[in-house]
Amino acid sequence: MKDFSIIVITHNRCELLKRTLLPLLNFSSNNSGEVIVVDDNSVDETTTFLEIENNQYDCLTVIKHKENLGIGPARNSGLKKSKGEVILCLDDDIIVEKETLKNAILAFEKFPLAGVVAPSVIEKDTGVSRNGVPYINEKDIKHVANNHGAFCIIRRESLLKAGYYDEEITYGADERSFTMKIHIAGYDIVFDPSLVGYHIDTVDRSKPNLFRYKMWIFNTTRLNFKYLPFFYATLFSLRYAVTMIFSGRKLYPIGSVKLIVSFFKGAITGIKKHEKMPARSIKYFTSSKLYPNYGNNSLIKRLVDKYRGDNIY
Repeated sequence: MKDFSIIVITHNRCELLKRTLLPLLNFSSNNSGEVIVVDDNSVDETTTFLEIENNQYDCLTVIKHKENLGIGPARNSGLKKSKGEVILCLDDDIIVEKETLKNAILAFEKFPLAGVVAPSVIEKDTGVSRNGVPYINEKDIKHVANNHGAFCIIRRESLLKAGYYDEEITYGADERSFTMKIHIAGYDIVFDPSLVGYHIDTVDRSKPNLFRYKMWIFNTTRLNFKYLPFFYATLFSLRYAVTMIFSGRKLYPIGSVKLIVSFFKGAITGIKKHEKMPARSIKYFTSSKLYPNYGNNSLIKRLVDKYRGDNIY
């Protein structure tokens, strides 16, 4: 078994963490791995729970933030502490079965050119896939734009070459920012539906949420303009913004205005920090066949998908 690290970030969700962490601790204890939990300034019972587990499991390391820093900085706290050749990054609401953990640790033997392998994230109660990637069965391997943020597998070599998560992103599109850096560094991003994590958070996210929509539009637009040629950045970002505003039409009128403002802020921020992508990555990220969708598919297709309620990004 290769050296591996499992990183879990958590914030005020102790009841979920109690369900998901113990199997990871037991597996790591029996297979010489490490588990790093980043507590992003929880104020519920999380601290007490982690203190108890820390006394029982030598494989567990707890990092406690004194303030809530958000997703990018929280993942980086764990990544910088980790030592494993293979790194599993998880949210606190993902259950991963023992067999999947074994296969995940060996993922880069299956995909020698990959820097990130994206497992399938499935709703535990409904069986609905959350990746935004259409596939037929567990053998339907695909090259993708990014992993689902709740579960990914990282090759340490690619992490050190590409750099860590974007700490400007506290929420929304953090995973696409990271996988773009990984691809620019020369690695592939692969979706493997035979590896499954089960999402157990039951919070209803079907209704539009202004904060989430603003962050998705801002960061997706920012990334497009930061990395892609201006024509593609404009086209993709407009498509994305229009469909998100359409999806969030219940937020009209004030909410829609704020989403438009987020679009322009994202574009300006991205242009100011534009970096030239290698030709290989430009070709990859401008493909209309790449999923999850970030505006690279046609506007009509995105609007139809949103109207149907399909899980697109």
